[in-house]
Amino acid sequence: MPPPIGLCLRASEDRDAWLARLREAAPSAQIEPGAVSPRAILVRGAGDVRRLPGAGSAWIVQEEGSQLVAMAAGARPGERVLDACAGHGNKSWVLADDVGQAGTLDATDLSTMKLEDLHRAGHRVQQVWAVDWTAGSDEVPREYDRALVDAPCSGTGTLRRRPEIALRRTPEDLARLAALLVAIGRGVAGHLRDGRRLVFSVCSVLREEAEDVVAALLAEPASAATDAVASPVVRLSPAPFESEPLATLAAGATSLRLLPHVHGTDGYFVACFEVRRIVN
Repeated sequence: MPPPIGLCLRASEDRDAWLARLREAAPSAQIEPGAVSPRAILVRGAGDVRRLPGAGSAWIVQEEGSQLVAMAAGARPGERVLDACAGHGNKSWVLADDVGQAGTLDATDLSTMKLEDLHRAGHRVQQVWAVDWTAGSDEVPREYDRALVDAPCSGTGTLRRRPEIALRRTPEDLARLAALLVAIGRGVAGHLRDGRRLVFSVCSVLREEAEDVVAALLAEPASAATDAVASPVVRLSPAPFESEPLATLAAGATSLRLLPHVHGTDGYFVACFEVRRIVN
């Protein structure tokens, strides 16, 4: 059975009310609440869901596990948050909703085309930069309260939606991607304030892109030595999730795997870190 289409509600919306409204609009469809995301509504057999009430205003199309990854950042009203690998901006929509009008959400991505899509989507992102985190990031401020690093990876967690991935990936890809993930995590860490949270995630179920990357990030202090102006040296340490849904699922652990056969979502790995600036 193909996976359902996920809808992600704004935090202020009443899910029960929207379930009733959507069922009325599409009576022949199967419309149910998500199992792990409190904002998720799962839809089957409704045709083009973008024609349903509330599309783009009360909710967006977003897979349930992806919603949890965005919520894992624990963003709060009034904070300054960085979506460091924003892509087309689905997680940016959730983060902007969480920081509210009093907060600030900035975004970076390597792809300028994706950033243009994000801008057109109108997700209330304040500043965007096309950044290669392995080559330097001087233009990005160093004063964020939180950062989400939803990093590029093998995508093996999405095989049920994109089975062609299995034909494109090779064992050699894993070593290259793992090194990239560590470099991005270290680069972003230098842009957070002391004692703040960095959340790292991948849509992968492979240890090489998950636990092994966490071990590498914890092993050495991070510094953006490639920057023209050296960034502060910081150390990452495991930290509990500050988002209630993630804290509940993780049961006190500082990392979490989401798996299709367990949670009904695509496959993800999420880890939370506290950033500490090191005084030389």
